[in-house]
Amino acid sequence: MNRPYHPAVEAAGSREVEDKVSSLPALIAFVLLLASIGLCVPREGRRIQGDVQERASVALTASAISWAEVTADGRFVTITGTAPSPEARLRVGQLVAAVPGVVQVDNRLTVRGPLDGPGS
Repeated sequence: MNRPYHPAVEAAGSREVEDKVSSLPALIAFVLLLASIGLCVPREGRRIQGDVQERASVALTASAISWAEVTADGRFVTITGTAPSPEARLRVGQLVAAVPGVVQVDNRLTVRGPLDGPGS
């Protein structure tokens, strides 16, 4: 069905098209920005994770603790190994928790029992 031509209706329709076309570059720029943020965040997360793990390892080495190992998942650190005593287990957990960048510590250290020898 043909509608009669009216200049106001024609002008309104063309403005809608112009508005949509003029917002297209802004939409493209926004999508590209989101994509670039998405690409940078995982890389930054891996860098932080490596940095936190390195700092925690250095803290253990500086305290002459060779029986514990640390792994980082972001800013969350897990400690594994066998501690010579309950006090040593607690001390290592506190030491790692004090490392800059560490948010949470999962202390999975076991304590050597009285029958366990140094090589156990």
